[in-house]
Amino acid sequence: MGGHGVVDGRGVNVAATPQGKELLGRVMPGHVAVVRRLLVTPLNRSDITTLSDVLGRVRTHMRTTPPRSATPGRKPTTLRND
Repeated sequence: MGGHGVVDGRGVNVAATPQGKELLGRVMPGHVAVVRRLLVTPLNRSDITTLSDVLGRVRTHMRTTPPRSATPGRKPTTLRND
């Protein structure tokens, strides 16, 4: 039960089962803590400002540059759960 969430195929919408939602609720706090410890904690405020600026420019560039999957003639692939 999924579908492409972005016109150019870069996103996918999915639906989680109740068990999947429960699992995400258990693992996400730990994931966020690890990312924070590894990526954010070693940075000072100036580093975070710089990182935010750089990643913002990367995001803008990615949003304005169609991915190869959006080239004419290619159909997005879909995952099936049969």
